[in-house]
Amino acid sequence: MLATKWIQQADDNLMEFLERLDVMGSNVADDVLKAFFDYRADILGNLTFNDVFWANLTVEGALLVRAYAEFCRAKDDDIQFEKAVPEVTRHAFYIQKYSNNMQEADEDNRPEAEFIVTQLLMIAKLLDYADENGRRKMFNLLREMLMLDDIPDKHLDCIVETMGKISLNEKDFTRIIIEIISDIRAGIGEQEYLRNPEKSDDEDDSPDEQTMDLTGISRKRKRSIVDKTPSRRSSIAADDVGQSTSEIDAMLIKLRCLTITKFMLERSAEPLKENSYMYGLLNELVIPALARQEDVMQELGLHCLGLICVLDQNLAQSNMELFLTCIFAENANSQLQVLSLKIVFDLILTFGMTAMSSQIPEERIINDLTKSLDSTTPAMQAIATEGIAKLMLTKLFRNAQILRRLIILYFNPESSNNNHLRQCLNYFLQVYFHSSHDNQVMLSEIFIPITLQLIQMQQEAKDEMPTPTIMAQQLLEWCEPRRVLGADQDRSVEKIDFGLQANIAIELAKVMFTETNSIRKYLPLILHKIRLDGDAGEIRLKKLTLLIGNLKAKRPFIEPMSKKYLLSVEKNILKMFEDAPEALDDAELIKLAELTEEISFIDKFKLPEEPSKPAVTAPKTAKGRRRQTRKNQEDARLAKLMKEVEAILESSESDQDQEEEEEDDDDDDDDDNEMEEDKENDDD
Repeated sequence: MLATKWIQQADDNLMEFLERLDVMGSNVADDVLKAFFDYRADILGNLTFNDVFWANLTVEGALLVRAYAEFCRAKDDDIQFEKAVPEVTRHAFYIQKYSNNMQEADEDNRPEAEFIVTQLLMIAKLLDYADENGRRKMFNLLREMLMLDDIPDKHLDCIVETMGKISLNEKDFTRIIIEIISDIRAGIGEQEYLRNPEKSDDEDDSPDEQTMDLTGISRKRKRSIVDKTPSRRSSIAADDVGQSTSEIDAMLIKLRCLTITKFMLERSAEPLKENSYMYGLLNELVIPALARQEDVMQELGLHCLGLICVLDQNLAQSNMELFLTCIFAENANSQLQVLSLKIVFDLILTFGMTAMSSQIPEERIINDLTKSLDSTTPAMQAIATEGIAKLMLTKLFRNAQILRRLIILYFNPESSNNNHLRQCLNYFLQVYFHSSHDNQVMLSEIFIPITLQLIQMQQEAKDEMPTPTIMAQQLLEWCEPRRVLGADQDRSVEKIDFGLQANIAIELAKVMFTETNSIRKYLPLILHKIRLDGDAGEIRLKKLTLLIGNLKAKRPFIEPMSKKYLLSVEKNILKMFEDAPEALDDAELIKLAELTEEISFIDKFKLPEEPSKPAVTAPKTAKGRRRQTRKNQEDARLAKLMKEVEAILESSESDQDQEEEEEDDDDDDDDDNEMEEDKENDDD
């Protein structure tokens, strides 16, 4: 509709169409242009970016040429890119021109001027700097722009990234940025103005547009910085009432240096040991910022420290205590706590849990990460969930109880408005269980406590949660071995227990003996949803049959639907044993001995005292008599099967007793022989 109908209302003119969109306030215009470039190639032929266009850039024009340049780079269309974007030297001139306009603009026009410069700096990242003359021109320009007082963070980010591309290597890039930071901290511009203000005024009155020098504009901004009151200055002044203008100016310089440091560190990957320039920056700028009282200084200092720790394991181990403390610090704001939590996860992902727990007990780290899941701050809770999910997916962390917490959090209605958390868990749980059968085994072991807890939660908030059956079905879907990656291959190769859900059925049947009626009434339907087939194996199916048979005798269900579902499960199992089972060999007898656990469980069971209810007598009809006859036949088959199991167990135990007696007789004979030999030796 955009590419065929709406554009016609603007006479197929993209510039006119963009004027009707909120270009500066949202990313909609970006998406629209990408769609047009992909769908309407005929419009691209009408685009012309000549000298007149570049000399009179508007907000819409700057966005259009930047989006088109990125489109050409993505398509590797160098010819169209060179037609749209001028060479490096000329582009540097345009950046200088519109940057000067931005510095001179008033408060009403400054946002548009900043937006245009941002688009030009984004284009600068796409240029080819093979031309040494153009590279030098752009480098000098960007260096002078970093020295400006009132420069937006978006510009700093683009400038630092472009300087990284221009530099010879990472070490050269780091050295250049640190030199610039040193010049900014030294206040070279302020000192020059104080020494010779008249000369500076003369230079400001006659600026040369063809040069790359921005110091004149820089000095003009410095003198009027108090009057202009940019956003960062106003926020600091509001928080620090009573500070002098010089103190605020000094703080602004430190903030700019920390921001540049942050953007530089985000693009650094070289170990700290191989980059000695970093140590001076750490001790002279980053660490002092942590001791400041201002929140913005603490956040930037902590952010830079975390980025430096990613480059050095020893430094990360030394500061792990600090980051953990900041997560739950009482006087810290929520942004600082979230930032600290992100740093902790990044360090564990980088160096591993073992390395990060060398100076701090691993148990404390796990407890702090788990505690953050209960945070009342949605952002904190979402970051904790995402971080733990990453650790578990990368197999750096494995904990059944925390996995249980994540599953409960997924169904908890209190997290329904936290879209970040829900989307993260929706992806994580699917991938985690379907990528590894070991993870499904862990889920099967905690399936029962999770289900019982969800049932209790659902009873308290019925309208806000799905039914227990739906939630249990979701758990069973995650625990389906046939959906594991690679399960469709040869079963003899893959070590996958395709009858894993039978273990859940056995534990669920045991719970039916002990739980209260308000909870156990849901369990037969959940048991009916469990997949039980030949993959479960004869032993597990007999265990389940033994439990269900005794459950009917010792604590039967009263609800008709519960009885129906339980009877259906029993019928499906008995269908697998239409013929009498064959005699079992020794290996199978050992496996059959596992039934002793279930038999012991049944023997120890005592019926809980519950109020008795009047028995309901079924009408004696022909249909009822036939149903009773079928029930008697099934009970007879079940009794026969249980007798066979008990007989096999008794024979197995008698065989073991006989073998033990024979071993004892052999031991007695050996003792007699040893005594006779000792007597002969004494005679000799």
